[in-house]
Amino acid sequence: MQPYILWFGKFEGSSLEQLMFNPDGYRYLKRFVLKQLVEDPKLCKLVARTKELVSLGENPRIIVKCVCGAVASHIECCDEEADGLEFRDWLCEKCAQKASLSRFHPVELKFSSLNKYEGACAKRFADRLKKACGLCCPITKEKAVTFFFVSPVVKPKSSKKMRQLCLF
Repeated sequence: MQPYILWFGKFEGSSLEQLMFNPDGYRYLKRFVLKQLVEDPKLCKLVARTKELVSLGENPRIIVKCVCGAVASHIECCDEEADGLEFRDWLCEKCAQKASLSRFHPVELKFSSLNKYEGACAKRFADRLKKACGLCCPITKEKAVTFFFVSPVVKPKSSKKMRQLCLF
């Protein structure tokens, strides 16, 4: 599958797939989905691809493990820090439900969680999401398409290896 390149606007020349990893780009795409001006066939394809990506972004392939060994679905965050977000452990669904730390709270590892943060905090969360998905920066058009539309089978054995892992 080829990247879908925007031909207009603030993100002209970027692929829709790349924009999913950019907090401002993600918000831009979400506005498109909500507007749904689909009379033009080109816009119809754009909206359809955007909807597909937003849907895929709600259940990304996460490779990092929870402290209990299960695949993570959350990360512990504290947004009360003066310099922005502070992160702790990756958590699975079960451990996230048990987490009741005063300053830290579990945040889901999915693209819509980018909407919880602004500016530098949103960028820091996006970087953690990339790491959770096994992606190294920069995210090229090809890496982004591969992430969303090709399913690599990766099963690292330890969390130390996962910290070093870069799938794409």
